[in-house]
Amino acid sequence: MPSPLEEAASAFVRSVEVWPYGEDREHRYYRAGQLSLKAGHHEAALKYLEKATKQLNSTSADAWMDYGTALRSQGEFTQATAAYEYAIKLSPRHSSAYYNLASTLNASGRREEARDYVRQAVKLNPVLASRQLAVALLGTAT
Repeated sequence: MPSPLEEAASAFVRSVEVWPYGEDREHRYYRAGQLSLKAGHHEAALKYLEKATKQLNSTSADAWMDYGTALRSQGEFTQATAAYEYAIKLSPRHSSAYYNLASTLNASGRREEARDYVRQAVKLNPVLASRQLAVALLGTAT
């Protein structure tokens, strides 16, 4: 039996498959991708988030951030980095985008760059950034 989250993801997926038109289609593709990501369906999430962001030219920083997360889940660190950077361009105070960018850069061996972004994430939202990641990247929890 599917979980409520999987049922919600399926409903958005069905809505874009049945009616891939309308002013709200970017939002429906985004929600289908976001919920698919949360349900652990990374390939489906990537498909719908790519549609919402790249093909429909989304201006939603959250959509681009989730797209980056879906890319990262597939090991696409370079593309994930670009998606997080674009989310930051759209919303320069989006602390989660800085945090996810730092984490992705760190995972791809770019520790110096990661330090700069985790500092910015902590500066924007000290509660968001895990103290453990901050200590690992910065050497302190500031």
